[in-house]
Amino acid sequence: MKTSLLMEQMVRDTEISAGDLIGVPLVFAHIPKTGGTTLNNLLLRQYPRDLTFVMNDSNPRESVDAYRSIPKDLRKIYQLIIGHGAATLRQDIPQPYCMISLLRDPIERVVSFYYYAREKHDHPLKNDILSQGLTLEDMIQQKKSSEMLNYMVFRFSGKTWRDYTDPNPEEAYDLAVENLETYWSLVGTLEQFDEFLFLLAYRYGWTAPYYDRKNENKQKPLLDELSASSINVIQEVNQLDIRFYNFVKTRFTKQLEQLDRDFHSRMAAFKSLNSTYMSLPRNQQNF
Repeated sequence: MKTSLLMEQMVRDTEISAGDLIGVPLVFAHIPKTGGTTLNNLLLRQYPRDLTFVMNDSNPRESVDAYRSIPKDLRKIYQLIIGHGAATLRQDIPQPYCMISLLRDPIERVVSFYYYAREKHDHPLKNDILSQGLTLEDMIQQKKSSEMLNYMVFRFSGKTWRDYTDPNPEEAYDLAVENLETYWSLVGTLEQFDEFLFLLAYRYGWTAPYYDRKNENKQKPLLDELSASSINVIQEVNQLDIRFYNFVKTRFTKQLEQLDRDFHSRMAAFKSLNSTYMSLPRNQQNF
């Protein structure tokens, strides 16, 4: 095993305890429409700007090249790396790190992406959706965006659906699981966001990691408002994502179950306090 992988495994295998990751660089590989904007905002509050490398999500390749152009000794100053392409840097980070990501129920994520693309004024797909009257089902059946086709699995695998003839390749799933186990220290789900956030804060020794939700699409319908046909179309082409999401959710739940009563007591208190925080006017959310 390469030295870099040995160092990464040391981070991943460290016994979970309060503050056990203090000083370890944090890498947030942000998958779109999984609650990442909310987490981004919170993470940026925890680290000084000059210790943070924020990728340009409109042009991840440019950011990857910029990071790689920095001498290795100087890269060590960064304590936080965030962006859609952050996982691409995993072989370029010169010290042990903790890489994290969030997943989301695949059906919810695809629906959220469609309505986000339709409503966001500068989204590259907005004009096609409106001018051609494309429905959610049309977008999937015409393969208008890879973000609607097993996108989470392909992000973890390092591939895209265009790399394969088969739109649901088993190889991509196996590679995604392998990469998850090799490079990622913590992966949670949007549906368990509070638990994920508190575990992260617990291990990094953060205080008051209170948050309010950012970038929510108020126009998106609830799942029970969608037709059975739409849900079936999403499910049919996202079988890998559904399986991967369930694998990650079960894995994360087991991680939580291994933690002691004191952790769960503190987590319950955090969730209660954060509910109060979210009810405050924005100008009073200054913890």
